[in-house]
Amino acid sequence: MVVGSMPPSVYASVDTFILATFAEAWSIHRRATLALQAQPLVLKSANGQEYQNPWLAILNGQARLLATIGSRLGLNPAARMGLNVSEQRPRSKFDDLLGPNVRRRFDA
Repeated sequence: MVVGSMPPSVYASVDTFILATFAEAWSIHRRATLALQAQPLVLKSANGQEYQNPWLAILNGQARLLATIGSRLGLNPAARMGLNVSEQRPRSKFDDLLGPNVRRRFDA
């Protein structure tokens, strides 16, 4: 999904490790999100003391990792501005939906 969302020349085969790391972080983040939907954010110990659900720390840690790696991969607007991609995006079957002479805001 990430590779398909970017122009063809952005990633090379040497980027596989960072793309895999991003995918793994997303998977763990998703797992933590699902776990927290079924559990409260604050739990109680056997003696009644409240503590943060451990899944919340995992969720937050993976969110930070996703933001960091995502920036390196050009997955946020600021990072995309720094990409030197000269190729135009491929034509979409929807390009002429609004008419052939309509300039789209994402066109260069």
